[in-house]
Amino acid sequence: KCGYFGSLSSEQGVPWLAGEWKKIRALCDFPVELHIYGRARRNEPSLPSDPENGVFVRDPIPTNLVPSACADLNALIIPALDQAHRASIAFTKAYDYAGLGLPVLASELPTIREVLEPETHALYFEPGDAVGLASCVQRLSNDPRLAATMSRNLRQHSTELSWDARARRWWQSV
Repeated sequence: KCGYFGSLSSEQGVPWLAGEWKKIRALCDFPVELHIYGRARRNEPSLPSDPENGVFVRDPIPTNLVPSACADLNALIIPALDQAHRASIAFTKAYDYAGLGLPVLASELPTIREVLEPETHALYFEPGDAVGLASCVQRLSNDPRLAATMSRNLRQHSTELSWDARARRWWQSV
């Protein structure tokens, strides 16, 4: 089970992800599910669930409930597309996801790579590449040791990414 928490905007890649999930699922040798927690912005179409193809769209949940929702997931996805300013802010999700301690599958964007090291914290795919994402899902499923190592690394890394730790480093540098 893979998850996404946040904005359902097209720039974040969520409509692309949901639309390609049937293909991604077919490329995997097991029935992988996608669980999306979020809501479309005003003037954007809502994103429907498609249980037949393993896509479950739910309303956003309060921040304090995200860890319990993650207990049923195996990985988190950052599907951001390389579009205008969205590519430069997609990295905030990398900070958020690191603290949840689940392996991350992320679009290959420089701003995300600055936060999550390849193979250590995240597996990467080209933005908009369903085959590449399916390969990441399959690889993570086939290698439980990699998934466990990434989870451990992310939990350790998240302490460096906290607001407190980043503020201390900033004040030490000035």
